[in-house]
Amino acid sequence: MDFQEQVVLVTGGSRGIGRAVVQALAARGARVMFCYLSRCEAAEETLQRCQDLPGEVVAHKADVRDAAAVAGLVSSANERWGRLDCLVNCVSLANFAPVDTLSLEQWRMVLDTNLTGIYHTCRQVLRPMMQRRYGRIVNVAGVHGRGGVPGQSDYSAAMGGVLGLTRALAR
Repeated sequence: MDFQEQVVLVTGGSRGIGRAVVQALAARGARVMFCYLSRCEAAEETLQRCQDLPGEVVAHKADVRDAAAVAGLVSSANERWGRLDCLVNCVSLANFAPVDTLSLEQWRMVLDTNLTGIYHTCRQVLRPMMQRRYGRIVNVAGVHGRGGVPGQSDYSAAMGGVLGLTRALAR
């Protein structure tokens, strides 16, 4: 698929699936802004890997749990390229702890990152996409959301929420 000149925002683009998405889009000519939270070296590595690709890639430090930071992220992409055609949410955080040892703080961190962060990004891009009558939102969710995984109740709950949010937005 050709993404030439498409403007894409990718959350969690500094490593893992997010990095692979950034690279694939840049290889197809997209203008990509990806966000990361704290792994500056990983973000730099993503930029390096995209250096010789036809697309343009920019890193932006932002915490998706913070609505104001997400607004700044989307604003930055709009200021740079004048629009946003696609949002790909790859941001993810996981704990590996049985529910009886999982603290409320750990629970909230995972849900705030994996579910509320996606809510913030979708909310920011939705109205402008609707006004342009064009836009795509892709929310990446683990299979944990369908069946749950022992020792990852927080992650499973967040992924189930992402699946529900995505279906509701589609309708």
